[in-house]
Amino acid sequence: MMKKLPLILALTALSLTACDKPKTDTAKPAASATQASAAPAFVGTYKGVLPCASCAGIETTLELAADGHYTLTTLFLEEPDAKPETVTGRYRQSDDKTLIRLDDNGGGYTYFIGDHLLEMRDADGTNGDRSAEEIANYRLQKQ
Repeated sequence: MMKKLPLILALTALSLTACDKPKTDTAKPAASATQASAAPAFVGTYKGVLPCASCAGIETTLELAADGHYTLTTLFLEEPDAKPETVTGRYRQSDDKTLIRLDDNGGGYTYFIGDHLLEMRDADGTNGDRSAEEIANYRLQKQ
């Protein structure tokens, strides 16, 4: 029995490794490392002037990084002694991939991801009661 034990162990090991043989699909090429790490299309820098109740507008620059970080710079136009304010934080994309939400550092703002633009939305992701003309005033254009 002792002489058969190494043979049994070797056959068992061989049969277990044979089951783990990876399947190959010749119909699909393997993804390269650059394809797997491609950034989402919305990543980039966006600029525009957003409406302001107490000033001429808020010059806004929002930079979205592929790693989920953002930099938001705002400047209140025609305000005496106004200086640009910059905050950084993290954003997250909605489950349906149509919205991004900034964390509390960025005021929790919500943006709709459009074609080369971000459109500021209400917290629930809707336009509220804004007209089409008003909606256009809430857009940041991709640079």
